[in-house]
Formats: sequence, C-alpha cells, structure tokens
Amino acid sequence: MIADPGFQTAVRCEPDLRYQPSDVADVQRAVAEAAELGLPVAIRGTGHGAVSQTGGLLIDTARLDHLHLDPVNRTADVGAGVRWGTVVREAARHGLAPLNGSSPTVGVAGYTLGGGLGPLARQYGYAADHVHRVDLVTPDAQLRHLTADDDLFWAVRGAGGSFGVATALRLRLFPVDRILGGSLAFDPDRLTALLHHYREWTQDLPDTLTSSLAMQAFPDAPGLPPHLRGRRTLRVFITGTDPGQCEPLLEPLRALGTVEDTVRPMRYADLSEVFAEPERPHGYQGDAVAATDLDPAAVDPGLFSPNAEHALFLNVHHLGGALSRPANPPNAVGRRTARFLVRATSPVLVPVAPELAGLHRGLIEGLGRGATSRMRNFVFGDLPIPAEAFHDPADYRRLTALKAETDPADLFRTGLPAARGPVTGRSGSARPNGR
Repeated sequence: MIADPGFQTAVRCEPDLRYQPSDVADVQRAVAEAAELGLPVAIRGTGHGAVSQTGGLLIDTARLDHLHLDPVNRTADVGAGVRWGTVVREAARHGLAPLNGSSPTVGVAGYTLGGGLGPLARQYGYAADHVHRVDLVTPDAQLRHLTADDDLFWAVRGAGGSFGVATALRLRLFPVDRILGGSLAFDPDRLTALLHHYREWTQDLPDTLTSSLAMQAFPDAPGLPPHLRGRRTLRVFITGTDPGQCEPLLEPLRALGTVEDTVRPMRYADLSEVFAEPERPHGYQGDAVAATDLDPAAVDPGLFSPNAEHALFLNVHHLGGALSRPANPPNAVGRRTARFLVRATSPVLVPVAPELAGLHRGLIEGLGRGATSRMRNFVFGDLPIPAEAFHDPADYRRLTALKAETDPADLFRTGLPAARGPVTGRSGSARPNGR
C-alpha cells in the first residue's frame, strides 16, 4: 500500500494504487481498470476534506488543471485540479469573482460539488447553485457532459463524488470587484455576550452582507509553539458587496467595543488575506450542524480557556438570503431553511483523541439548539456520520435510487447504502470526499 496523506494529515490514506491522470482519457482508463479488478475508487483534488482510504485506487486530479475564462458570458471552465486562488486571481482581471471559499488552496471541484459556502453566499447562494455543466466519468468509464436535463446533474451538485470522477466544471462568475471586507475583533472573554448580539444582529440584514463569527483558542500547553500557547481570538468576519449600504449596519457590533477593526473597502481578490487560512498540510477534525436558531447559553466558556485540554475553533456562519432559495435548476444541496451553520474544529495529531468528536458534537448541537443536520463540506476527519444526515429526506431517497442505478457495484464509495455489496476486489474501503 502507498501512504499518501495529502493536505489532511490526520486521516489514513493508503491506497493500493495512486494515479494522477493527465487528461480525461486517462481517467476513463483508470476507472475501467478499477472496475475490472474490483478496486473501489476514491477521488482527491487537494485533499482538504479527505477521509481514510485503505486499499483501492486513489485518483488524484491535480494535473487536470486547465482554466478558461469567458468574461463576456461570465463563465469559467475549470479543470478538477484547479484551486480557488487561481480562479479568483484570473477572474479579478476582468472585474469578476467566483463563489469561492475562504481558503485559496482548496480545490474548486470538491468544494463546489459538496455545496460550496463562501463570502458571497448570502447574495448569490451556494457555489453548486451556479454550475452550468459538469464533465463526469461515470462507473462504466463513459464521459458524460451533464446539464440541466440530466438527473445526475441534479445529484452531483450536492452529493460530491458519489457518482463518478468530475473532470471539469463550467461555473458562473459574478460582477464583484470592490467590497467592504475585514474583521471586527473582540475580547475573547465576551464570547457568550457576542453570540447573543450576533444572533440578534443577523435577524434583518440585507443579502448584500455575509458574515461569520469565529472563536479560536489554544491551551497554554508545553507541546504547542510559543506563539500559539494560550492564544485566543474572537472575531466577526465581514463581506459586503454594497459598501455604502453595509458600512452603517456594522455600528451595533462596533458599539460592543472592538479591540481591532480591519473592515475597509478592498478588492475582492484580496479577501483571502483577511481569513488567513493555513496553507501547509496539517491534521484536523471537525463537525458542523445546520441550525435554525442559536442558544448562546449552551456554550461552556471553559472550553476556550487557556486551561482547556484541546485547541478549539468555533465558527458560526450566518445563512439565509440566497442560500434559503431553491436553486434553478434544482440540486441536491439541502438545509435551506437553516439560519446558521455552527462548526467546531480542532487541529490534531495522530492518533486523534477519542473524546474530541463528542466534545465537538456537544458544542455544536448545544449551540444549535439540538440541530443534527450536517453539511457535506464541513465535516472533517473520520466521523461515523450517516449519509442521510447530509441531505433532506426526499433528496436522500432520490440519491440512493440514482446510486443503485448508476453504480450498482459501488465503485465510488461515499456511504450511500443503496449500492453496497458486489465489489470483491483485493482492497478494503475507499470513502472519498473529493476536496
């Protein structure tokens, strides 16, 4: 077996074979050979959302890195190996922006087909809502150009890599160049109070303002680098596409007393510097729920104390706006009635502390008032979460029926149970996430 952890180093990635195709024909040959040998197939773009794979074939799409922008029609043809930073940079040359996430190193394909929640989300919706075409190599090794008249087009936009290898996407771009961006920082000891204020403040905001609350806390532990020991930050991140409208709306937050205020007019292409996501491979585990309301009193501030056992990051994303409206054409991204996405993440080493999953679950389900619905892009690591938790019930039934029809041998294994059984190759399991 080949040890190959990728970006997410806290999961076991040991395929029997690892293959980096250079073009679509290479992908077709790899899928055909895997089917013939009975090898389950996992797909990886950048590996940010990877889960464990033991045996089987790992298809790494890094070399499928072509990118073509059509600024007149505001579209981008993006290979499965392209990362968001490249698309953002090229689109900015034309005063345009994609619906990327906060990290420039994340792959376009996995992020988008998992849903895609980014800084422009309340105005424009999920990235999956604005895909015009998906080029997909299906389990029979055929290349299909999926558009709105195909059931698989509905399915792959929200169900990730369940149905084949996406080799390219055609995405819509948006006329966004200058924005109001940055963050407001607060005293970390005021987490509970800020959660209360944030819950109220977000009730009547326009769709042009997307925000998230982020608490990061490292314990004062000898094993951590000196610059991280005991470090705590509490911020609200801001993206406003109408600076004149959005600037006055920040005053209720500023009135709480900020310790730093970096919100300013800026280029959208520079927004990733505000989020400052890590770019080096590392290990992490995380869980998230889609909630209709928050219960700030359910959060134990001691979890974020310098005396806590684990480093802990809490993120609360304000949803609603375009995220609450049905996609046109429809897709498999659900949870559109949720008002907040509540996330808990921790940097980890291997082996991961067994109590961490329960700590995360208790935090997010408590703050989310008992919410248990998940979003595919925000569950990190090997967590035993059933596939139906990611989808609305009717969508889940439709997805499992399509899975049984298009992949009866369960070549692409993502936990959809309708297709379990016939694979009898020499390897164990492959559970692709695709990012």
